[in-house]
Amino acid sequence: MSPLPKWFFLVDTFAPLILALTPLAPIASAVAKGIQEAEALIGATSEQKLAHAVNIARAGIEALNAQLGRVVVDPAIGTSLVSKCISVIVTVTNLVHQATAPSTP
Repeated sequence: MSPLPKWFFLVDTFAPLILALTPLAPIASAVAKGIQEAEALIGATSEQKLAHAVNIARAGIEALNAQLGRVVVDPAIGTSLVSKCISVIVTVTNLVHQATAPSTP
């Protein structure tokens, strides 16, 4: 069985917790979706995966602001911050995933 379902679960868990401390909290689900989609890109480099996740998060920022008719998340700040937050979320997810992986004899 692939470890990705557990990894995806961890991303869904940690993204809202980490983003709650930032102006990106309203787009936590878009960030989590972007990370998960990026991780599923077979053969993509880390940089390509990050760019893919950032693009999805940026679309989430644009959609949120358009839906509410006002700037909730500043796109200029959001795009810069989202890249850093994605890196933190992936790092935390990887640490927990590795720490809870079954040990092999």
